[in-house]
Amino acid sequence: MEEKKSEEGPKTTSLDRNELAKALELAEKDSIEIAQSFNSLFDSLRLSLSQATSTSVDHMNCFSEAAGRLQECALDATTKGNRYINSCLR
Repeated sequence: MEEKKSEEGPKTTSLDRNELAKALELAEKDSIEIAQSFNSLFDSLRLSLSQATSTSVDHMNCFSEAAGRLQECALDATTKGNRYINSCLR
């Protein structure tokens, strides 16, 4: 019986590695899509702000504030996502 246990160990590890590789590939794909969404969002934000503000200084101040808030939210979401992934890997 001990031989069966030792034979099953590498198979399980191999499956775990394959599942982990698939999960990492999916996370990478999702990250790329999120980055593209952020780029699109920033482009839209720049356009909207340029139309809504009267001067370049107002536009830049408004954009900086909005971008800063968005960055804080993105970092918070990333931190929570990393915690979730780490808890799954344990």
